[in-house]
Parts: sequence; C-alpha cells; structure tokens
Amino acid sequence: MAQQIQFTKATKSDAKLKAAITGPPGSGKTYTALLLASHLATTGKVALIDTERGSASLYAGEICDFDKVILTEFHPNLYIQAIRAAIAGGYEVLVIDSLTHAWTGKKGILALHDEATLRSASGNSYLSWGEVTPIHNKLIDEILQAPIHIIATMRSKMEYVLEENSRGKQVPRKVGMGPVQRQDTEYEFSIVMDMDSDNNGVVTKTRCSALTNAVIPKPGKELADTLKEWLSGEVLTEPEQKYSTSNVDTDDEPTEHDVEGAKEAFKDRSLYLLEKGTVTRDQLNKIFVQEGNDPAKALDRLNTEVANAAATIE
Repeated sequence: MAQQIQFTKATKSDAKLKAAITGPPGSGKTYTALLLASHLATTGKVALIDTERGSASLYAGEICDFDKVILTEFHPNLYIQAIRAAIAGGYEVLVIDSLTHAWTGKKGILALHDEATLRSASGNSYLSWGEVTPIHNKLIDEILQAPIHIIATMRSKMEYVLEENSRGKQVPRKVGMGPVQRQDTEYEFSIVMDMDSDNNGVVTKTRCSALTNAVIPKPGKELADTLKEWLSGEVLTEPEQKYSTSNVDTDDEPTEHDVEGAKEAFKDRSLYLLEKGTVTRDQLNKIFVQEGNDPAKALDRLNTEVANAAATIE
C-alpha cells in the first residue's frame, strides 16, 4: 500500500537530543557526556555503552548514577541491540562511549570491510563497501530515530601544532583533526562539540541558534539547560551573552606530557608519510635536527613542507 502524504505543523516539542562530542584523549569527552546526561535526565535514568574497558565506571557516583553495558566486540548490530535495550529499559539518556569503536574496533566496520574483501572472488576492496555501508547506515539511523536522548563520543585524530601564547612564545598544543569514524558521520547529529586538551567545548555544528560558534569552558549544567530549553521549543533570548564565540587563549608553558605527546605525534606522522613514500628517513632526520630536536617544531615543519609539496604538484 502506497504511503499517504499529509503535512503537519513542525514543532520542537519533546524533541530528543542527538549530540556528538569529539576530541583527543584526555579532553573530557566521557566526563562531559555524563555531566550533560545527568542534567538532561529528569528521572535520573542514564545508561552508558562502554567500549573503553569499564573506564567510564570511574565516574560512577561522582557525576551521576548510571547503568552500563560493556562491549568487548564492536559490531554495529551490538550497538543497535544496546540502544534498543536502553529504550525498552525506560532510560531517558543513553551515552555511547565511544562510537569510534564501531568503526575501528574488533568486528567494527573496517574489520567487516576487510573480511568482505577477503571473501570476494575479485578481492576488490572498493566493491566491499557495498556490503558494509548498509550496516553502518543502519546504526546511524537507529541513533537518530531513537525516542531518547543520545550523546555519542568519538575520538579525534591527533595532531600537534605550534601556537603563540599571550606572551608571544610558541608553544605546542594538542588538537583534534576530525573524529575517527566514517567521514562526515558527525554531521548526522544535531549538535557537534569538539573538546580540546583544556576541556573547552567548541561547537562546530548546531541546529540550536544559541550555540552557534560557541566556545564553552568545561561544559556542564548551563549547556544542558540551554539544550533543554531548545528541545522543549522555548524561545531562547540573548544567546550571545551566554557563551564566548572567540578562541580560548592559552598561557601555559609546554608540560612534560605535552612534549611526550608531541614525540608520539611526530613518530606517528613520520611512519605514515614513510609508508606513503612522501618523505625519506634522511629528510625526517634533517628536519628534526634543524628544529633543534624539538618534536613539536619538527612536526609543524614537516606538515608545512608536505603541504607545500602537495600545492606545488597541484
């Protein structure tokens, strides 16, 4: 029977939040997701899908009480089962921590793609996407159509960049370079917030006008209240006075943790470029020495030279 088409008035009444929180390790994704969930859940019923070996339980009782399920394999269908169980269990908010594992983890989409390629007679990896893409799309549809609030965290690809602080000194800063998930997955959500290493939330995509270009230090109750007002259909006034829309300055000197992180970032980037044949080991060694064995400066120099070389080819 053909679908009957009938238009009705569009309202936001009782809409459910679908938010993505992205960021590098240590940026506060899980903490922020649980904090928002605790303020969104009027009955206090919060559930969490844990793919991080129980790490979210460290926040139990500190932020809020919540029930969890720990996944040890990350097939999208397991996420779907957990989402449906949360709905059936009467939970108001579900935190998915994290959605990255559904892409890169054991039995995640990339693993399923590899399996499909090995099974195929042609061995054509491009054609294998036709088999696994519907599985990924089914999970995203399940999230978007769920009649509960869902907050999903996603890890970001890591980079270190040099920034000038207020005293004019160049300091390395850890930044996220896009979530580890299928390209543009984050834009399926109604709110996307990138967390940085200082626990600032930068709203990069929103359907809530009060949050456009917002920069929110340590997001919490105030953000949750704004979201609740928006979802209920209430008129939000003077949004520009609530949140900063400027970049957050950092006056911090690089810590030992920053330096070690920069070393790892330079190593990872170097290995990637070596595998692609973009650079040679001699070139990498030369850059590192010329930048005084400073990994953050060497990384910035390496990225600049690679970008310049690509622009020249184009």
